[in-house]
Amino acid sequence: MLLFTLMFLVFGGACVWAALELHWLFWIPLVVLSLLELEIITFFRDPERVIPADPNVLVSPADGTITNIEEVEEPEFGKALRISIFFRLFNVHVNRCRAMRK
Repeated sequence: MLLFTLMFLVFGGACVWAALELHWLFWIPLVVLSLLELEIITFFRDPERVIPADPNVLVSPADGTITNIEEVEEPEFGKALRISIFFRLFNVHVNRCRAMRK
């Protein structure tokens, strides 16, 4: 993300200079780069979350919408509860923690 931000600053600055000195059409790539930078910043954000201290609480590992809850037979774990979470493009894409198995 840092690399893209540095590239954005370099190319964005070049677009501003070119738009002011050469031709107004150089504002178009600046708008496209700005929208792309905004999307990258919102996609990879990592906001602070308050995790309950209760050890019996299961905290969702990610933001999103729960789409399916079912019992499945997993070869590695045996009988397990699968909870499927659907990420939309604007959800936080950070997996936070896993439940410990007993």
